[in-house]
Amino acid sequence: MYEQRYIDLYDKDAGNNLTPFYKSQVLHTTTYYISLAEKLLLFVNNNFDLLMFPYMNESIDNTNTPLFDLIYDFRDYSPDIITNPIIRNDPKIMNRLNDLKIKVDYITKKYNQRYIESRIKDLPEEVLNYSKDFSGIGNITFRDYCLNVLPNRLDGHQEMDTKNGKLYVGAYIRNSSANIAKKINDNRNL
Repeated sequence: MYEQRYIDLYDKDAGNNLTPFYKSQVLHTTTYYISLAEKLLLFVNNNFDLLMFPYMNESIDNTNTPLFDLIYDFRDYSPDIITNPIIRNDPKIMNRLNDLKIKVDYITKKYNQRYIESRIKDLPEEVLNYSKDFSGIGNITFRDYCLNVLPNRLDGHQEMDTKNGKLYVGAYIRNSSANIAKKINDNRNL
């Protein structure tokens, strides 16, 4: 990401014996890169549906949509990893970086939502309407779980944390829908 790459450049030289000019230059350049990132994210957010429209009938993944290329460098961004004291100690910049993180997370969630929609669109209605008790949530349909719960659990890599580590949401949907289909077929054979 723009500002993160710049910040990394300055981290190795950051110290207490910096000239005021150097400190000013770090703040000025960081602010410039934050502005570029904000403009890019604003463009992506404002044009999200338009950018996704050509892919509405496809299975979306992280290789076939230009939109993903626009957010790729942002998806793992976190202001917490910044160690440069000039940037860390400037509340205006940190506020802007925190706002940037919120925007990144919002766009990533929207992308993940579309990603999930593309993965479940061809599942049989009986699988999507299958109702089960999801721990901590209650009894809801598989469709509702996929559309309303899963997007909140995913990171920028379309993975979610489980007790056994990271799990790719495509694998989760594939396995869960196969298990549900098996249960439906078993119930029919009773």
